[in-house]
Amino acid sequence: MNSPETPGAATYREITTQTEAWAEAIEVVAHHAGALSALWHGGNFTQLIFTGCGSTYYLALAAAALFQELTGQPARDIPASELVLSPASVYSATGPILLVAVSRSAETTETIQAIKLFQQQQRGQVITISNYPERPLAAMGQINLAMPTGQEHSVAQTRSFASMYVAAVAMAALFAGRADLSQSITGLPQVGQRLIQQYETLAQTWGSNLNLNRFYFFGQRSALRSGL
Repeated sequence: MNSPETPGAATYREITTQTEAWAEAIEVVAHHAGALSALWHGGNFTQLIFTGCGSTYYLALAAAALFQELTGQPARDIPASELVLSPASVYSATGPILLVAVSRSAETTETIQAIKLFQQQQRGQVITISNYPERPLAAMGQINLAMPTGQEHSVAQTRSFASMYVAAVAMAALFAGRADLSQSITGLPQVGQRLIQQYETLAQTWGSNLNLNRFYFFGQRSALRSGL
């Protein structure tokens, strides 16, 4: 019988290996770059909406802010449940919509229902971002970006969240025509690994200090949202 892992061991491993998932996210977007560019430039979209549930809704918040900043096109972040319960309050009737649906598990009920309703009403095109390519949501989009290296055992999303957000960032740079940013992103995993190694001891020191019971994170725009 295998002995159980030390509490927190899985989360620690997922945090310290997350740059492997970042690298995969960059590769996945690069692999789909032609199809993504064709979809974006040929879609004549009147709305760009990011959606998710729970932690991935915070990812949608960050991604929408970044997309609008880089592309200059209005982007909104809407909880998947709202797209199911009150679609008329979100979707415009003036043209095609691009819906970007994010789900770690690729089987989140509300997000799947939101996509189904969106497609039944023929509102536009769908891109999915997830970590499980064999599950339902990962086959529902015109383009599906899946990073299995981001899969994890922990309840808290660390490696998965980071991999999906890196995919969103790489996609934003592509849509904005920012070749300089796309090139810079390729070096992100190496920089991230160096920073993790550099500050691991400091993080352990703070984490083991029981006098510290609250941590506050300050940021601006998309950086603030991705830190939530």
